[in-house]
Amino acid sequence: MQRTGLAGAGLVATPLLGRSASAQTPGASPPPLQEITRTPSSATVDGSLRVLLKNDFHPDHNAFMRSELEAYAQASGWTIEI
Repeated sequence: MQRTGLAGAGLVATPLLGRSASAQTPGASPPPLQEITRTPSSATVDGSLRVLLKNDFHPDHNAFMRSELEAYAQASGWTIEI
């Protein structure tokens, strides 16, 4: 059983070994972000949609999740409370 776990860990780590050093150069500009396409929902919301968002350990992730929820609600024409 232990061999299977170690072999699986090796398979996960293998793609990371092929990365070039230039892609991880400190001070280099990050690649441009792609715009996320949002297809509006066909669901209707009477009143406002309430979403409970549990904050994660990283503030950037929390801000991203909040902005994505707000953007999807706006694209769908919903009022949202987070």
